[in-house]
Amino acid sequence: MISYTCTPNENNYEELGLVTSEVVRGMGLWTTICFMFANFFGTRCKHLEKEINQARTTALDHLKEKATKLGGDALIEVKFALHSTTVMAYATVIKYID
Repeated sequence: MISYTCTPNENNYEELGLVTSEVVRGMGLWTTICFMFANFFGTRCKHLEKEINQARTTALDHLKEKATKLGGDALIEVKFALHSTTVMAYATVIKYID
């Protein structure tokens, strides 16, 4: 199982490389209308927040899958970037040395 953290507590690891993931979620009609009203009135659009949260979860799952394929034990310094309905994620894969 892949774990993730900002920085590991131990120095007994080797970096296996950088992994990235990009997830693009389309906004349906209802989400677009909700966003327009929320933007106009200065409120939150829960539908858009839900889509973004699902995209972030999917991106993190993709990072874990890629880390597993590289033989890693953990992801460090996981970072997310958001542009419209695109979520980009990247992290460093590490393997602990016994």
